[in-house]
Amino acid sequence: MRNHFSRLKFRAHHIKEHLKEGGGSAWKKSKYIFAGAVAFIIALCFFTFFAVIITLPNIDNIRNLVAAQSSLILDRNGEVLYAIHGDENRKIVPYDQISPYAAQAVMAIEDDEFYDHHGVDFKAFLIAVCGEMHICNTARGGSTITQQFVKNAFLSPERSYTRKAKEIILALQLEGRYTKDEIMEMYLNRIPYGANIYGVEVASQIFFGKPAAELTIAESAILAAIPKAPTYYSPYGNNIYAKVDLSEEEILKRDIRSENELVDFISKGLLGKTYTYGEGEEARDIYIKGRVDFVLERMEELGYITSEESLAASAEANAIEFKPFREDIVAPHFVMYVRQLLEEKYGKEALEKGGLRVTTTLDVEKQKAADKAVEAQAEANEEKYGATNAALISLDPDTGEILAMVGSRDFWNDEIDGKVNITLRPRLPGSSFKPIVYAAAFLQGYAPSTVVYDVRTKFGAWYEPENFDGTFLGPIDFRHALGASRNIPAVKAGHLAGIPNVMDLARKMGIDLNQPDDWYGLSLALGAGEARPLDMARAYGVFANGGYKVEPVAILKVEDRAGNILEEYKAPDKKNLILDPQVAYLINNVLSDVSARPDEYWQAQLSIPGQVNGAKTGTSNKKKDDVNYPFDLWTIGYTRHLVTAVWAGNADGSHVGRNASGLDTAAHIWKPYMTEATKDMPRADFERPEGIKWIKVAKRSGKLPSEHTPEDEIVSGVFASFSVPTEYDNAYQFVEIDKISGKLATEFTPEEAREKKAFFTHHSILPENPQWESAVRAWAVEKGEDEKPPTEYDDVHTAETMDTKPQITITSPKSKSEVSPPSLSVWVDISSPAGVEKVDYYFDDVLVDTATISPFTGSFAISKSLKNGSEHNIKTVVYDELYRSSQSSISVKIGTDETPPVVSFIYPSDGAALTAGTSISVQLDARDPNGSVKKVNFYLDGQMQKEDISSPFNWQLTVPGEKSEYELKAVAYDQAGNKTSESITIKVDKETVELSGSSRILLPRDNANLNEGDQVLVKAFVAEDDRNNLADIYFLTKKAGQLPDEIAKINTANEAGAATYSVIWASPPAGTYELYLKIVLTDGKLRFSKKIPVVVR
Repeated sequence: MRNHFSRLKFRAHHIKEHLKEGGGSAWKKSKYIFAGAVAFIIALCFFTFFAVIITLPNIDNIRNLVAAQSSLILDRNGEVLYAIHGDENRKIVPYDQISPYAAQAVMAIEDDEFYDHHGVDFKAFLIAVCGEMHICNTARGGSTITQQFVKNAFLSPERSYTRKAKEIILALQLEGRYTKDEIMEMYLNRIPYGANIYGVEVASQIFFGKPAAELTIAESAILAAIPKAPTYYSPYGNNIYAKVDLSEEEILKRDIRSENELVDFISKGLLGKTYTYGEGEEARDIYIKGRVDFVLERMEELGYITSEESLAASAEANAIEFKPFREDIVAPHFVMYVRQLLEEKYGKEALEKGGLRVTTTLDVEKQKAADKAVEAQAEANEEKYGATNAALISLDPDTGEILAMVGSRDFWNDEIDGKVNITLRPRLPGSSFKPIVYAAAFLQGYAPSTVVYDVRTKFGAWYEPENFDGTFLGPIDFRHALGASRNIPAVKAGHLAGIPNVMDLARKMGIDLNQPDDWYGLSLALGAGEARPLDMARAYGVFANGGYKVEPVAILKVEDRAGNILEEYKAPDKKNLILDPQVAYLINNVLSDVSARPDEYWQAQLSIPGQVNGAKTGTSNKKKDDVNYPFDLWTIGYTRHLVTAVWAGNADGSHVGRNASGLDTAAHIWKPYMTEATKDMPRADFERPEGIKWIKVAKRSGKLPSEHTPEDEIVSGVFASFSVPTEYDNAYQFVEIDKISGKLATEFTPEEAREKKAFFTHHSILPENPQWESAVRAWAVEKGEDEKPPTEYDDVHTAETMDTKPQITITSPKSKSEVSPPSLSVWVDISSPAGVEKVDYYFDDVLVDTATISPFTGSFAISKSLKNGSEHNIKTVVYDELYRSSQSSISVKIGTDETPPVVSFIYPSDGAALTAGTSISVQLDARDPNGSVKKVNFYLDGQMQKEDISSPFNWQLTVPGEKSEYELKAVAYDQAGNKTSESITIKVDKETVELSGSSRILLPRDNANLNEGDQVLVKAFVAEDDRNNLADIYFLTKKAGQLPDEIAKINTANEAGAATYSVIWASPPAGTYELYLKIVLTDGKLRFSKKIPVVVR
């Protein structure tokens, strides 16, 4: 057929050339030639008609073709997720539900004689043929609306004369079978608008957010303008507006002022636009029409609309904001996953046109929670860590039903490969693979209490893994090693389990590990084998489900358009047990143990409020340019009835920031989702299967405790029935040593100085493995934990030193004296060459008080229920700094206290000369021989200044300067109401020495020699800068080799700060000391003075 037309075109070409050469006779001759050509064409048309008619499709199927129904994908509760429509997203609407403007606009621009012809405009067709054969220069005529519909509905897109002939015949048949309105309805329901948008209803909804029935004139004109070139005129493309391809400079230079002058420089667009050129008087606005303007002009010319309506519609069209184009898909990655499953089973055509109704496992509410969690954190992940994408998969571990699936952060964002469903793509799981490693080890008889050493260890010739934080924790049990995600213990667990056993278990749990077996090594324990997030979620579901594996399920039911059930999911009659339930329980127990996680941050991020849950993070790392970068970031966790895996990273496989981790990224998606998804679920514990046992074990060895295992080293451990330990702990060796010398105790070592000390010998779990054992021994040496028991004996406590032990005498109350409730103070006199560690006080052999600060007075309560006349024993035991001791006892009777307290001033002394303005600590020795002092009132010249109710009794006095002499008086009251007073006189020197410089100790002087037992005056100066912001002053003394002791504390927060302060250092024992000040300011800052050395002999 094509050859016939070629010959015809050749002959017509010669006719045309002959006419050009023209003469009268030539013209007459050409008329006959032209008539012959027309006759030939008509004959050829009849020949073509009979040649193609036998291959024509049957137009009786046209209604079914147009009305092909989309398949619906629904969530588990019947909510529509997506309507599958294949290449043509369309919705059939009747003609009366389409705005009349839509048909008018189409006719105006495509076929203004639609209601006048019979399907084919033969005049236009002949003109087109003439133009095709280059006989005439007339523009080619267009196809009618009927022809366009036939072409789109029945015929292939190829351009051939045969197809054109079929188009004409089918158009004529269609016109003979259907009314014009019916043809227009079918056309409008099938017309293409770009992408996979077909039909005026879908286009109206997508572009304008309204049904076709509500289309305005402007909107109808836009829809009519697009089909000529749907991609070019797309409202979302680059040609939405007509453009001028001439620079402003050239337009001004040529003085162009109208569109007509730019006709050769215009790129067509959908909408018109006003362009402004020049400034001031030279400024001119030029409106460049778009295709919509031509549609409106034709509608006006044909009388469909008025001139006013045309102008208004043009303005409306140019102001329209098109709706953002995103297909209305809930859970798009899940929908596409389901679609693929359906296409594989039912075929693409049945899915796209068969009107299937597919009920899926998805829970829309959980999906919304998943979308929200991913969206909320993904931006922060990108800003902080360079992780542009994230994914989430959530399953019911009992059934395998997929409840939520987010394949990427944004399905529509191609810059991050948004349409890639990461939940179905293999990624390196990092530490999230470790639970499978430990499960394999538990199957080999190890347990959460098994102890290995987290120390730098070489495995084989080259493999030397690092921990994520670069530290080593030493001995650690599997529970805390897994909870804290330690790498070296995990590698050791993989070695103990056997990597082939790890691979076998992983594959049983649903992780492919599709590389050859010899490709994997010990690094598999750290997640160096790719796995899909869906498969990782399924594997964790085995733990949650007590060892039973279920396959992921996405489709619950498929029905055809008539409601017939094509398939319906039913849970298998028999569960597939692939992991010992006891081992599953051990993993659940460890992963849900909050205390096994390193710190509060880990605990908070991996715990779901109101639920018992297990969780594990993961971060895969690879070297790039000799730098270790993280790539895949994970958090996988589960409750008894919900398991969720979250991935974060970059879909293109590029690395993220060096400080990124699964805990800081994926966990911030996982927790909000799980919290929301489980909020209405009851709290459920993981089932404890038969055989599980809890027993006591030695913490450092994981073995049964022996008689030498310290109590504080014994913990409870959980075991499978086949892994209960039978060996006893033999790592401890106990000896009794002297605390002072650190040597073995002797018969001279005081009881208080004796200490039973455990010495622990560190060994690897495989001591026969030289790499493991040497690493443990090296760590022990480095940490100073290779200590061995002493072999020498105590040489501090000997027969000779026992002669110099401390002595103590009770000075008050007197033996056989009467004492009275409710309290009693006991005063002692002590002599101790080796200082005083403490004094214990006993009443009737019951320890009632311990004094550790000079003057080592004891105070304790006496019960009022004791009978008058009853005898009781008071015992004091003094210990020196070598733990040597001695004691003193007296007996007393309960009676009535009629004896007043005994009072004397310690500082200042009677007649002491003091400087005006100096702050001194007035100190009083007040004791009651038969009870205790209740309170002391201090007076200055007869005016009470302070009431002190606790010993030691003192009063901070700033020496006044108005007089040269003052009386200080103290009145002491005992518990029985007896009182005693004591008065002294102080003299005031008004001449003051101006002090400056830093805060410091004034007295005693540097290297002063003091006498043991003296009352030593300690005087201090406080600098003005400190004085103005003063809260507390601490007078401190530090003996060589000991911690600082407090002599006195003065609180000045509510007083005006003085320049000098004085206190008494009472009875310092012999030794070398340093005296200094600690000054606390009101803003919390600290100041320390220079240390003054003194010697007490």
